[in-house]
Amino acid sequence: MSKKWKFNNGDLVKYCRLPLSTTIDPDVGVVTAVDEFGDYRVVWTSGGIGWYSSAELEELCESET
Repeated sequence: MSKKWKFNNGDLVKYCRLPLSTTIDPDVGVVTAVDEFGDYRVVWTSGGIGWYSSAELEELCESET
């Protein structure tokens, strides 16, 4: 059972559906909006922008910042 997060505007997140790799750092994003369905608009440091469900995102740990 996966842990469901609830994020707020300004929270730092990472995408959790990518294969884990120790050689590539995860892309970091910031939540910029929440829609009426509970999806989150995320702006990524790589330049991408998209809408994601809470199942697709993980909170960024302090050790990763």
